[in-house]
Amino acid sequence: MRLSQLRYAVAVHDHGGFTRAADACHIAQSSVSQAISSLERELGVSLFERQGRTVRATPAGEHLVRRARALLEESDDIARETRRIGSDDELTLRIGFVGGVRHEILDAMGRFAETYPEVTPVIVGGDYRQQTERLVAGEIDLAIYERREDLPERFVTYEIAELPSWVELSTRDPLAAHGGVTIADLRGKPLVITSSAENREVERTYFREVLGYPDDFVYVGSRDESVTLVVGMRGYEQCGHVPGHETFHPGLTKVALVGEDGRQLHRSLVAVWLAERSGYYVEEFACALRQSFMSELAGTEWEALQD
Repeated sequence: MRLSQLRYAVAVHDHGGFTRAADACHIAQSSVSQAISSLERELGVSLFERQGRTVRATPAGEHLVRRARALLEESDDIARETRRIGSDDELTLRIGFVGGVRHEILDAMGRFAETYPEVTPVIVGGDYRQQTERLVAGEIDLAIYERREDLPERFVTYEIAELPSWVELSTRDPLAAHGGVTIADLRGKPLVITSSAENREVERTYFREVLGYPDDFVYVGSRDESVTLVVGMRGYEQCGHVPGHETFHPGLTKVALVGEDGRQLHRSLVAVWLAERSGYYVEEFACALRQSFMSELAGTEWEALQD
């Protein structure tokens, strides 16, 4: 029994005939017929029977096709991963991340390294639009960012976590002493957004139309610029934050962003990659990252009480 025979048997089953199966496999019909006949002689059973113009599998044929699918998928995985391991390029996993490298990313890299020590993860910084363009250009293997918009079908979007929302304020800001602030509380203060000039319209649409922030934004090109503005009470910044994993910046504090009901708001963090470049390592790293975030979020109280 050869893998090629099993592939042809699955094709005959799926396409309902030898001619259509041959067309799908890009070979002559006689080759398909001979392969199936040889397989039937080897097994001593009939796998297919004609019903009018169509060909249907016998009970034995249905069993063979069902088991063959799993075997062929495993065979394809083995071949794909063997090629990956034999290619230096494939042993570098390029990860685009928007924002500072959170400790969950580092934790996921540790989890991933334990299982796949042969792969070297590399972090590439940039904003939403830059990372999406790098995916299309093949410069990175996957991107991790907060969902901004619905992407075309060629992109795979994998949900990582629903992140609790926080804002970063100056410690001198009266709101810094509150247990939670609403978007309405922040009116009159500009939201500081770190973004390239090309990405500003995407960010403006996201924060204004999706999250509901007032249309009062200040755009900067780096984290240092945003820290300077926030410490100087010239705005506030939305940020990711996990209590117990503080990033120390003198003069800054983080306050939960809550709704009118006092419950903390959340944002969707996703991993994105191109479907045609989907691979085992990409998917495994996305799973490891999701596990890291789930571990952090589990057992932590994310709801803030209104002041």
